[in-house]
Amino acid sequence: MAQDQILRQKLIGSIQSCHAMEVEIAQVLQRQIDAMQDQPAIQGRLTQHLAETELQRKRMVQRLEAHGEAPSTISSATSTVMGAVMGVTGMLHTDPRSRTMVDDYVTEHQEIAAYVLLMAIARAYGDDATVRAA
Repeated sequence: MAQDQILRQKLIGSIQSCHAMEVEIAQVLQRQIDAMQDQPAIQGRLTQHLAETELQRKRMVQRLEAHGEAPSTISSATSTVMGAVMGVTGMLHTDPRSRTMVDDYVTEHQEIAAYVLLMAIARAYGDDATVRAA
C-alpha cells in the first residue's frame, strides 16, 4: 500500500475518533447539565461547553464528508478509555462533584492530545482544512 494511502487511512481514522470522542463528551455534558439544576453558574458553563462540543463534532463530520467518508458506526476505543479513566478517578474522589471536575479535567486533556495528533497527521497529509478544523 502506498505511503499516501496509509497516511489517508490514519487521517480518516483520527477524524472519526475525534468525532466519536465529541459524541461521547456531549452525552456526558448533557448528564452533567441535568444534574446541576441547583448550580446555575456551573450549569451555564457546561451548557456553553456543550455548544462548543457540538460545533466541533459538526466540524469533524464536515472534514469526513470532504474526504468522502462518514463517522464510524463502530464503537470507538475512546469510550473505553474515558470509562477507565473515570473509574480510576472515581476511586480517588468520593464526592460526586469533585469526581466530575477531575473527570472533566482529564477528559479535556485527553481531547487536546487527540486533536494535537489529528493536526500532526493532517499536516503530514497536506490537509490544511482539517488542521484548521482541529
